[in-house]
Amino acid sequence: MDTMDGLGLSPSEVEVMSKPVRRRYTAEYKLRILREAEVSSGRGEIGALLRREGLYSFNLTQWRKQRDAGADTSELEHEIDRHCYALYGLTPEEIQIVEASSH
Repeated sequence: MDTMDGLGLSPSEVEVMSKPVRRRYTAEYKLRILREAEVSSGRGEIGALLRREGLYSFNLTQWRKQRDAGADTSELEHEIDRHCYALYGLTPEEIQIVEASSH
């Protein structure tokens, strides 16, 4: 019998770990976390937030830089608009009127 590393396991019994996938964060998520961090006033609240979300302080630093540098928010604004249109039940014609008046 073929064994691996002297453990007595056959090649079919060895679990191969898949390549880790890098997490991607939406602009909405980043802004929500930044708002939570900014209103945190108690000792250790930001650390608790980071642990709960599985983040590092580096994430907050980078996201603040992006926000403060005037990062393109058009995608987030478009997403918010779509949610508002759905919330108010606007028809396609009404959406065209709103978008035409905002440009």
